[in-house]
Amino acid sequence: MKAALFALALAAPLAPLAAGQASAPQVLTPSSKWTVEYADSLCLLSRDFGSGDSQVKIGIRPTKLGSFTQLVVVRPENVGKAGRGDAQVVLMPAGIPAKATYTTSAPVKGIGRVTVIGIKSAELANLDSSTEIAITFGKAGTIRVIPNGIAKAMAALRTCEDDLLTSWGVDPKKQASLLKRPDAIGSTGDFWPTDSYPSEARQAEEQGAVLVGYTVLTNGRVANCRVLASSKSASLDKATCTTVMKFGRYRPAIGPDGKPTEAFETNRVTWLIE
Repeated sequence: MKAALFALALAAPLAPLAAGQASAPQVLTPSSKWTVEYADSLCLLSRDFGSGDSQVKIGIRPTKLGSFTQLVVVRPENVGKAGRGDAQVVLMPAGIPAKATYTTSAPVKGIGRVTVIGIKSAELANLDSSTEIAITFGKAGTIRVIPNGIAKAMAALRTCEDDLLTSWGVDPKKQASLLKRPDAIGSTGDFWPTDSYPSEARQAEEQGAVLVGYTVLTNGRVANCRVLASSKSASLDKATCTTVMKFGRYRPAIGPDGKPTEAFETNRVTWLIE
């Protein structure tokens, strides 16, 4: 019932507020064009919304061949602490709330506060046709944006992803032939528990993001992990692979013959000291 009420509130026109009620979150319209960033280890689709103090940058960073997608929110704030917790994403017009997790950095000079939201890619199946994206996390409340032109932008993002796979020695067509890709059991938080932060990296105040690739076996376990993009910290890189091979669990991929098969999978992990 709560989910249905939340979806209805987003879909309906905003009614006048009674005295004492908190104001509804502002719906931000685009203030720049969609941009696809090509890099050695990632493809990032991003766009600015709103203006002034309310301006935010929304980034969409799929983990190619991964079960999760990262939504990146950059806000022009210069105060606050790092943190993490539960988040929620709603795509309109479907209006179905999807559970996610978030990690927010402390303010970065010249950038602001960066929040990375991890969500199962399957929950974003309707992203291409969405008319509004609502993201709720931490003390930021709900951020609502109108993603005009997102269908063409997502097509450009997928082209970038196929090029990236080829650079890793992975055949995009072979991966596309799978009837079903590996499906992560649980969330990324289960794969990298908070107590898995390596002590030497914490003492040295090392932080960063690591992109890893690995094989999901037919029994759903993880093997053959390798770093595709380093965090510049040997300790964090090693911990990323060690931890996912210990805790990572999947429903295996299904091949063209309808049987479980091994498949290549990737994941991006952001390590932040809270």
